[in-house]
Order: sequence, then structure tokens, then C-alpha cells
Amino acid sequence: MAAFSGSAEYERNKNKIQDPTMRTLPREPDRRGALAPFMKMAKAIRKQAQTAERVASATADAFVANQMRSLAHAFRSQAEILKKKEKKKKKQSRSG
Repeated sequence: MAAFSGSAEYERNKNKIQDPTMRTLPREPDRRGALAPFMKMAKAIRKQAQTAERVASATADAFVANQMRSLAHAFRSQAEILKKKEKKKKKQSRSG
């Protein structure tokens, strides 16, 4: 990748460069309303739980491994709570 030769080139290209950690959530269709954020958050939390489990199995320190497994368990519990909230809201929106 070539280095920027000047500020004008930087200004032209800065909008093309995206930091993957600064992603925004895509807008959901109106028919789903407020339920979509719960689903996306639950999925993200489950992914964090998987990462914590992977770190726990890869680390040599038993204390750290135990802490990471505990964190993974907490993440999974939180994801389940969000899933239950989602189902409850979905059920209420269908009946109302």
C-alpha cells in the first residue's frame, strides 16, 4: 500500500478508510421495530462468550482461565435474558 504523498491525497481517501471497531448497526426495516437491537446485542454477547471461552482454554494461568470461564458464563446468562425480553416484546406486539 502506498503512503500518502500529501494532505490533498489524504483528504480524498480518508472517507474510504474505515476503522472496523467503529461500525454502526444497519437500520432495520420498520416492521421489526425495537426488537432488532435486542437480537443484535444478544448475538454480540454470545460472540463475546465464545471469545472468553477460547481465551480460557488457551491461557496457561489457572486463575485467569477460571475468571474467563466465569465471564463467559455471565455473558451467556445476559444473552439469555435479552432473548427472553425479545420474545416477550414480540409476543406483546402480536397480541396488541
